[in-house]
Amino acid sequence: AAATDAQQAASGQERIRSHAPPSLAVQPDKKPAEEMMVKLSDAARRISRSQSVQQFEGLVALQTPLRPAYNEAAVTDPLNTRLLAPQKALVALGVAEKKFTGAELVEALIQAGLVVRVRDRLSARERWRRALKPAIKLGAAAADPWREHEIHKLHTELCTRWDYIAASDEWVRSETMLKMQLEPFAKGAMRECYRMKKMSQVTASFFWRMDWQHCNNYVAKRYIKPEVTPDTYFADVKMQMVAKRYSKLYNALQPPKQVDFLQAFVIELRRNGRVLHFCVEKYVTGEYVKHNNNAGHLDFDGAHRATPHAFSRFTFEASLGKLMIVDIQGVDDIFTDPQIHSADGEGYGDGNLGVGGMALFFSTSHYDELCEALGLRKFALSDRERLRILA
Repeated sequence: AAATDAQQAASGQERIRSHAPPSLAVQPDKKPAEEMMVKLSDAARRISRSQSVQQFEGLVALQTPLRPAYNEAAVTDPLNTRLLAPQKALVALGVAEKKFTGAELVEALIQAGLVVRVRDRLSARERWRRALKPAIKLGAAAADPWREHEIHKLHTELCTRWDYIAASDEWVRSETMLKMQLEPFAKGAMRECYRMKKMSQVTASFFWRMDWQHCNNYVAKRYIKPEVTPDTYFADVKMQMVAKRYSKLYNALQPPKQVDFLQAFVIELRRNGRVLHFCVEKYVTGEYVKHNNNAGHLDFDGAHRATPHAFSRFTFEASLGKLMIVDIQGVDDIFTDPQIHSADGEGYGDGNLGVGGMALFFSTSHYDELCEALGLRKFALSDRERLRILA
């Protein structure tokens, strides 16, 4: 019977281990008794209820069939969720024989550090707002800088929005409304820019009240040459969203200054019988600075900053040499319009110079104190090249 009980206890532990991510795996017996209780965190919310995790009074409760190695705690929520603590954990508390109310047991486990409180689950809307917070903060102003243009009074157009999800390499389609000026307010060698307001897809009250005046300002970019294909617009947005993903990896190193790329998407709309495409991103105020380009030129406008160049070097290392993100430009540490060099030279538009573009960056970029502090590797250069760069 004892052997059967041991087998049942072991099988119960394996079931928990198979359903939980690594951070929630049941600790081996060789660990101290205090560690026998699974510490539950936000990661637990990713496990579906069918896989034995539910919420209870701001906590996440672990469910499992009662086994001899466990002592059932009398904790029941409105969903009949049982919070089960290993017997050894209760022994460590010195309360194995004591009967608790649900609230008392929860408080005892928290104070002992065997269960941790988790944050309230964030809605998709709140997660989206937090992701955009740096750019929103930068773009916010005491007064609308485009107020005099009265964009909110322009004709409303229905359009298709395309968002690129870098993590899954897929495009997501949605519909939204916009108001855009018909004449560009800025023009470069290749593209022209239009002032635009887009109806909020996050704040429902804006939609129901059609509050265009308080909708965010956006810049819609369109290529001047009519022969440019839609693929070019999609490639540009893909580059920016791939760069945004790498910015999160860079920030995980806890650099002195974190970086971000503006959220970008493709807008497709019909106007006068034609289908037009635009690359769109939020409008930000401030001094626009270009830090490097795709041909190895650095420190435009006479301003040198370590962060943009360290980020470019980081992307080469983080991708294991498969790509490098250059053409870093923007306002402060909010960047836009990057260019990606890929090792195979494929994709990412005409500005992708492949390995040659990577070599051009390393031929001018300094390996400085920031690169060293971030643990980035030095790129192998000849003594002559190294002396030339330092000169």
